[in-house]
Formats: sequence, C-alpha cells, structure tokens
Amino acid sequence: MPKKTFALLIPFLVVLSLSSYSIPQQINFQGRLASSDATPITTSRTVDFKLFDYQTIGSQVGITVSKTVIPDRNGTFSVLLEFDPSYFDGSDRC
Repeated sequence: MPKKTFALLIPFLVVLSLSSYSIPQQINFQGRLASSDATPITTSRTVDFKLFDYQTIGSQVGITVSKTVIPDRNGTFSVLLEFDPSYFDGSDRC
C-alpha cells in the first residue's frame, strides 16, 4: 500500500470508529432530601423527576421519570436520569 493511501486511510478509520460511539443520554442529578424542619431524610424514597420549559409557570415537557433514591446520612443522593433526547431541542429546560 503506498504511503499516501495509508496516510489518508488512517484519519478515515479514526473518524469511522468515533462515529460508532453515541453521546450518553443520561443526566447525573444530585440533591438532598430533608424534612420541613431541615432534618436529613436518610431512608430510601421514590422521587418523581420532571422537565419543564420555564422555571416558573412552565409546562411539563415529556413524561415523569420515577426513581428510587438512597440518600446518605446527610440526606444527599445522586441518580442517573434518562429523558428522550428529542426533549432537548435547544429550548430552555428546568
């Protein structure tokens, strides 16, 4: 194989292999559960997550995602959320 052909083939193979990887469609959400008197909630709970188009008086975008979260002793938790990518069209999301 001539050097010139080989030099053109390598970048093509790199681009081809990278295109097979997709962008993850997950959001890592972190929060803290607390009671009304600010005492941490440390037992597992089912939490509903929703997307809205505006921060105040907005409309819900898509479906509600329910996840069981397991907070630590301070009430903090982390959960991976998956929403349909079509909900993220460049518009504001809250």
